[in-house]
Amino acid sequence: RAETKPHYVARKDIKTNTIVVAEGNDNPALYRKEITLTNVNFIHPSYSNVLKNIGIRVDARVRYRQPLAKAELVSHKLPVMSYKLLFEKPQKAVAPGQSAVFYTAKGEMLGGGIIR
Repeated sequence: RAETKPHYVARKDIKTNTIVVAEGNDNPALYRKEITLTNVNFIHPSYSNVLKNIGIRVDARVRYRQPLAKAELVSHKLPVMSYKLLFEKPQKAVAPGQSAVFYTAKGEMLGGGIIR
């Protein structure tokens, strides 16, 4: 009997009614370098005004107790205002509906949003 690796849902596409399943814990399909955030709230409102025109360097996490990862937070216009987190290194197990939180290099929380 051959050993089987665990399988994970890597992505869901509601429009086409499909899911992408990844085999194995380190499958590349489980990693994302860019995520879109909606319902973003800023602890310091002054940052939201700056971000409408430019991006800022942040440290971010997409899972509870995950080590902080270097990223750039930029504004992004969809049908509604949203933001993108562009990570230096791909992040594992990014889950739509979960929260992403971002911080300054000094560890001060800037805000967070819902992963789309």
